[in-house]
Parts: sequence; C-alpha cells; structure tokens
Amino acid sequence: MWPKPTYFQNAGEGGEGGGGAGDGGSGDEPWYSGLVEDSPELPAMLRESPDFDTFVKQAVDYQAMQGSSIRIPGENASDEDRAAFYARLVERVPGLIPEPNPEDAEAMKAFHARLGVPEDGAGYELKLAEGQQADEALQNWFRETAHNLKLPKAQAEQLFTRYNEMQAAQNGAAVEQLKEQDKALRAEWGATYEPQMQKIQTLWANYPEFRELAENAKQGLVPAHVYKGFAKIAEGMMGKGFEMLGQPPGGDAPMTPAEAKLQVDETIKKLAKLEPSDPARAGLMTELIRLQKLAMPDADHSAPARAGFSS
Repeated sequence: MWPKPTYFQNAGEGGEGGGGAGDGGSGDEPWYSGLVEDSPELPAMLRESPDFDTFVKQAVDYQAMQGSSIRIPGENASDEDRAAFYARLVERVPGLIPEPNPEDAEAMKAFHARLGVPEDGAGYELKLAEGQQADEALQNWFRETAHNLKLPKAQAEQLFTRYNEMQAAQNGAAVEQLKEQDKALRAEWGATYEPQMQKIQTLWANYPEFRELAENAKQGLVPAHVYKGFAKIAEGMMGKGFEMLGQPPGGDAPMTPAEAKLQVDETIKKLAKLEPSDPARAGLMTELIRLQKLAMPDADHSAPARAGFSS
C-alpha cells in the first residue's frame, strides 16, 4: 500500500460520517473529489483509476514507460535526429530488421534492392570528369565487379568518381615529370636535340612496332631514357644502312654541349701555343666563339670573352 498524503485522507473522509480514506469516498463521488474539480479535461489516468493506490502505480508505470520510449522523428527532423533514432531503435530491438536467408535467392535479391543495389551492372551511372576519355573496357569491368559485390548504386558511383579523380591527379603529375625530363634532355643535348629527335622519329616511322611510341611522343608521353636509348640505336645505324631511313650517313652532325666543351678546351690549348701575331689566331677565335655557344646554349654570348688571347 502507498501511504496517502493528508489531503487525500481528508478528501476521502468527505464530511460527517464519510467513507474511509481509500474506499472511493461516499456515494458515487470519485475518490479525487475535493482535490480537483471533475472535468472531461482531467487526465484519463486520474479518472480511470478506482483509488489512490492504483493511480500511483499507474503513474509510476507510465513514467518508466516514458523513460524507455523512442520518439519517432517527424517530417522536418534533421539527419542527426534520424540517425540517433535508428541507432536507438537497433539498440533497443536488435532483431528488428530480420536478416534474409543467404540460400533464399529471392529474399536476398529483395534485401539488396532495399539497400540500393541495381538489377544489373547497367544500373550504375558512371560519370567522367570534363576532358576525360571513356575507357569502355574499364567501365564494363567496374560495373560487373560492383554488381557482383552487391555495392549500392550511390556508393559504387562515388567510388568510381574517386578512382577517376585519383587517376587524373596521377596522370597530371606524370605529365609534369615528363616535361621536366624533356627540359633536362634539351639542356643535355643542346643543338643536337632536334636532329636527334628527327633521327628517332624516322626510325620509329619505318618500324611498325614503334608506331605506338611515335603516337605517345606527339602527346609528350615518352620518358627521356627512352629517347636516349633510341638515339644510341640510331647512332649505331649511321653508315650501316641508316641512309635507308632517309638520313645521309656521316656529315657534320651538331655537337652536344658536353662534346662542345671538350672542343673548347682543345681550341684554347691551340690558341695558347700561337704567337699573338699569328694569322691563324683569328680563325681559332671564331671557332672558339662558335664552340662556346654550343657548350653553353643558355648563356649570353653577345660579348664573348677573349681574355688571355689579346695581343
């Protein structure tokens, strides 16, 4: 029995010779008469309780139920509220979402459909970034693989987009690296760069096996070490039938900067042995200026140095 407060006891006595404290009062009056005015607006729990003890018990049960209840999010609920609702729902009722029998093909198909898995691989809409070329073989493989793995449509499409972004970044970095290699190769080969490239391209054009390399070269996709390798091959063919490729054997081929530097050193030694009045000095000085330009193609040769060779 719940102990009754004094005002309930007074309310139950109901005046002279009134009824007991918990027997519902005298006559047809409710047990809560004298406490509150009877009205249709009173809580149903209060009106339907036959006595004070029952009312208290129902109130305690109701409070406990309220503490364990889960409020369903409304139409305007935030994503956070919905996520919290689902988390609490699964926590309170772990078996609420039944797991389909893996051996039941129809049940599994319906389950995957609810997760967003399309009917077949064609249901995935794969988008490419602007300027990217479609690789049909790759796209078909991705669609088939994603469907075999039962990836939901949204997740599979996001994965494909992220993969393309990564590929684009890697390709961009590779292209920049190839540009730097070409810049270094130009500096290394100097005036021989264009003639060397012409020989290599002529070689590639005459052998079908190398035509793919020629196409890649047009897009700047051939690394410097490949050019160096083919330059040696072309050089080895000079005088051994290289004229068949449209290039004359021998001749005064341009020198690389390294070769020109060696010639500069030899020319300086020759000048050092000549007397200031020797007429051969003028020709050697002209040759020295030419060699210096080849040895240092990026230097300013508007005022070539003549120190140590003036009369």
